[in-house]
Amino acid sequence: MWFLKSENQIFNFLSTTKDFLIGLIFPKICLSCGVSGFSLCPKCQGKIKILKTDICIYCGKISPRGKICQNCRRKSSLTGVIVAAKYSGIIKKSIHQLKYDGNTELLQPLGKILIKKFSDSRISGQIIATSVPLHLTRKNTRGFNQSELLGKYMAKEVGVRYEELLKRIKSTESQIKFHRYERIDNLKGAFKAETKNLSGKKIILVDDVCTSGATLEACAKELRRAGAREVWGLVLAHGN
Repeated sequence: MWFLKSENQIFNFLSTTKDFLIGLIFPKICLSCGVSGFSLCPKCQGKIKILKTDICIYCGKISPRGKICQNCRRKSSLTGVIVAAKYSGIIKKSIHQLKYDGNTELLQPLGKILIKKFSDSRISGQIIATSVPLHLTRKNTRGFNQSELLGKYMAKEVGVRYEELLKRIKSTESQIKFHRYERIDNLKGAFKAETKNLSGKKIILVDDVCTSGATLEACAKELRRAGAREVWGLVLAHGN
């Protein structure tokens, strides 16, 4: 590699060569239609329907921007939950591949869906974006936190500040096997705000999937204790 003049050039050359060889051995195919060259092709991206009608995630009543309705508000620390799509079909497959198969090439198409929904919500003002944290053990096992990656991507593209505002201090069992109130108990004491100086702030809390809302609620409670004025959940998909 005599033609490369610096360590930087050598590193970039080796990295590009590695990616090229991996592409030859394991060619990218669209997870939905099987066309080559994409992890999720533009045509299939276009088939993902962004929700036009927003609801209160607790009772299902129509509510602009997914705001927690008046009846449910007294039992929630969330201002609302902005949901991009239903957890089914292409988006469910995409989230699963990102989360469990480590296909981070799906970050961009999924991130764009999140950005579109956030932009449509027209939430403005002094916003800080953050994400639902993983316990360090799980993050080390997986190698990344998909919610953190999505949150940082969204924040950068829309021009809002991103900060790690929460820490997961308790490793909890998977929420899948629990009912809603069991999920709330399972998450007690799981999160801690990294700062107590959020007085008057508006927080956008990013996660990949929302089912009962218990995880977002537990995080929102801590952010409110730290002084946050509004806490909005922003999720790719809602459903079981």
